[in-house]
Amino acid sequence: MSEVIALYRRDVDLSLLRSRLAMTVDERLRSLMQMQRVAEEFRRAGREHREGRA
Repeated sequence: MSEVIALYRRDVDLSLLRSRLAMTVDERLRSLMQMQRVAEEFRRAGREHREGRA
C-alpha cells in the first residue's frame, strides 16, 4: 500500500462506513435529505445573523 493511501486510510471512520452500508437505499436517501434540511437551516441562520435579524 502506498504511503499516500495509508495517510488517508488512517482518517477513515470504518464504523461509519459500515453503518451506512447496512442501510437500505431508501434509508440512505432519507438520511441525505435530512442532512440537506439541516444544512439549509444553518445557511438561513447564518444569513439572518449577518443581516442583523438574529
